[in-house]
Amino acid sequence: AANNCIAPVLASSSIDDTISRCAPSAPCSSSPSATLKTGSQQKWSCLDLGTGSGILALTAELLGAPKILGIDFDQRCIKVARANAKANQLLKTEWQHADLLQWKIPGKWNLIAANIYSSVLKATARKVVKALAIHGHLILSGILACEVEEIESLFINLGLQKKNRIIQGKWGALHFQNH
Repeated sequence: AANNCIAPVLASSSIDDTISRCAPSAPCSSSPSATLKTGSQQKWSCLDLGTGSGILALTAELLGAPKILGIDFDQRCIKVARANAKANQLLKTEWQHADLLQWKIPGKWNLIAANIYSSVLKATARKVVKALAIHGHLILSGILACEVEEIESLFINLGLQKKNRIIQGKWGALHFQNH
């Protein structure tokens, strides 16, 4: 899951479908999409770690985030993400080829999405939490179901509040908020 970026360029309708599934018109109040779509008019930012095809970063751009950065350690993924951005005329998002293990996360972010291996999450957890703005949301996906509890405990012990856990088959995802 963490390195599955090579895919056809996304058509505009694909991104629209993603938004309608990920940001429903009556979202639950604890979801980050609810906060970002129906919350205050404050500017918000999105950092997409392990951006792959760029779908999450591009969705953030469509939802109005003025500051978006997608990073991936695989240069091919960055090329695909840039092609998807160009094909969908979404040109605000910045893309960067970087290794999260070595990279210094710039600034604070209202939303951090990470679809990366658990080993990398464990090694970078402190700096990811440090980069999360107060009241910011952290969404972790692509976690093996057998590793979800360990990753959940790690981020709770670093001071985040768990908002949701989803397990489907052998994969899991976690949603946290910084208070």
